[in-house]
Amino acid sequence: MYKNNCSSTIHADGHIYKCYSLVGNENYISGDIDEFGECIKGTGTLCFKRDCPYFEFCYGGCPYNSFVKFGKMMQDCQYDYLDYANKLIFLSELGLFNDDNDDLLQKIKILKVDFK
Repeated sequence: MYKNNCSSTIHADGHIYKCYSLVGNENYISGDIDEFGECIKGTGTLCFKRDCPYFEFCYGGCPYNSFVKFGKMMQDCQYDYLDYANKLIFLSELGLFNDDNDDLLQKIKILKVDFK
């Protein structure tokens, strides 16, 4: 995909796209199957905040989402959404989830743990 150096999408007509969501959009053709070479490489990770607890889930989000929202391919960080959802799941697993979780949510801190 666009953010992955190892993925591309080849359309039936031979055009190569770095993101499958943009297949058919002539502005995002990165090459043709007959050309190969550099055209099939993605841009890599869009996020370099490796200390983010959600880095392994997000890698900067889906560039297509930013294309839909802003008209250009760029990082679409989902930190706030992932942080909120993770905290709600945590409270649910502890049996503490209720309709008024705002105070508890503010007290929960999510940390990244590296087992390497």
